Amino acid sequence: MTSWRTWSRRWAVVLAGVALAVAPAAAQACDDDEKEAPRAQEQGRLEDEGARQAYLKSVERLGSDEEQARALLKLMADAPISEQTGAAILEAASRMKSDRPLLKVLSFFHRIQEWELVRGPLARRYLDTASRLQSQEALARALAEELHPQAIPESEVSRALELSQRIGSDEGLARVLREVTDHQAITRDIDARYRAVAERISSPEVKQRVMEWLDDARRDGGGERQSRRAIRLPRFAFRFGDQGMTAFPPAPPAPPTPPMVPMPPEPPPAMFPRDGEVIVNGHRHELSREQREAIKDSARRIREQAKEMKEHLKEQMKELRRHLREESRKDDGRRDIEDFEIDFGFDE
Repeated sequence: MTSWRTWSRRWAVVLAGVALAVAPAAAQACDDDEKEAPRAQEQGRLEDEGARQAYLKSVERLGSDEEQARALLKLMADAPISEQTGAAILEAASRMKSDRPLLKVLSFFHRIQEWELVRGPLARRYLDTASRLQSQEALARALAEELHPQAIPESEVSRALELSQRIGSDEGLARVLREVTDHQAITRDIDARYRAVAERISSPEVKQRVMEWLDDARRDGGGERQSRRAIRLPRFAFRFGDQGMTAFPPAPPAPPTPPMVPMPPEPPPAMFPRDGEVIVNGHRHELSREQREAIKDSARRIREQAKEMKEHLKEQMKELRRHLREESRKDDGRRDIEDFEIDFGFDE
């Protein structure tokens, strides 16, 4: 009889084998859980500031800049962004080495409901992060988006004009300067910095145009420029819909369309009988062999009767001519019937 000790030893061996078999899978599952931490937090509620900060720490463990940018954009689209969260997002973006993901994050700040953060308390952090861009075109876009469509503090306008000194293309410089004259207050310091940036433009035509913008802005003062600054362009705001004001009142409802005139029904398509068929009241009927033979006989008899009638009419005409000829001989003053051309078409 096997003792309980023997059975306990056997079960211990079995359990040890199971543990060795399951250990690699369990270790892999732990690694997967660590990699999937950002995804798990995305699916949860990120209303709490602590949860958002934990999410941002998990984003740092992602490999590429593109993956980090996608995770940051997901957070900005799904969760409310406080000043602390926005600062942490800009801090994480500033460590990116590639311009493309960095510019995505910066541009997305202007598409969320909390877009005013980067024009107020986070304006300097935004510009410092934009200074990490290597591409001149990307830098011009980031600065133009920051200067549009409302005014920002004068110190941040000065910082934006300072960063624009790195832009080498006339188009990029004109793009930034256009937003300054359209939406920012032109003080003495801004005027001087604006002129310094305009001097870097190589094209005489472009330089003249940007200087005309500056003159118009200084001359208008608070008139037309203030009204242009008041225009709030509608934005694609996430989570709760667009919170921006529109520049135009809603359009009145369209008048009801008049009823359409009924169209006449289309005529039925033309029907032609095929060989061995007849059409009666729009319906095809296939003829039997006897019916086809009977129709052929009827057609042959009709042709023969027509031929006999033609011959009979010819004989009648000959008799009529003979009679007219005899009558004309009795009256010398009449013309002969042969002088007239009478053609009844029977010879065809």
